[in-house]
Amino acid sequence: MPYLTVRDYRMYYEDHGTGDPLVLLHSGLATSAQWVPFIPVYARRYRVLATDRRAYGRSDPRPGFAAGYLQEDASDLATFLDLLGITGARVLGHSDGGTVALLLAAARPDLVRSMVLVAAHTHAEEKTLQGLRRAQALLQSSPAQRERLVRHLGPGGPALAEAWYAHWLDPKQQGLEIRELIRSIRVPTLVIQGIDDEFATPAHAEGIARAIPGAELWLIPNCGHNPQFQMPEAFNEKVLGFLGEH
Repeated sequence: MPYLTVRDYRMYYEDHGTGDPLVLLHSGLATSAQWVPFIPVYARRYRVLATDRRAYGRSDPRPGFAAGYLQEDASDLATFLDLLGITGARVLGHSDGGTVALLLAAARPDLVRSMVLVAAHTHAEEKTLQGLRRAQALLQSSPAQRERLVRHLGPGGPALAEAWYAHWLDPKQQGLEIRELIRSIRVPTLVIQGIDDEFATPAHAEGIARAIPGAELWLIPNCGHNPQFQMPEAFNEKVLGFLGEH
């Protein structure tokens, strides 16, 4: 199993296929395993790299989710790519992973050739907080939900989720605000969001697309926070078409 030492911890990653690099970034309560159904499809054309961010999956733990942890994750991703000698990667990120992609493109444009953002966020809307409160309540009340997190994140999954929800719902920590920062981005970008996303309004994705010159927007009717799972064939066709053009 491949690992790289990033700062003071070991980062796990998957590495499949050959060709130009495509980096897959998982969401806030997932791991690189989120992309397992998609890796064989994308590896036909690209060298696919899927990382476990710190505290997730097989990467080493972190003390907690402090303010600015997503910026730290983006910096760690830059170090990861530097260690592998990769520049100009295509990047596909979902939810938190999409935010990490935005932060990487803003800080290190040399590392990003194009990117696809799926349900990425630049700030916390009221709908974001409402959705997180519902998900936190489900975690606290549903043994089935806790079992699902164990399957996806390992034995420590419920505790990780509790810490993640607590961070996002702590009024002192609700500081994610990168709407101005992303205006500096100049890489080809596809913004994807379900119109019925449980954690964001369509205006959120529209704002990201407006901020990045030339960005393409795909708002999907009757679709929630996980379009890649709700409509995988259409999702793969759209993503691969976009990546092939850029």
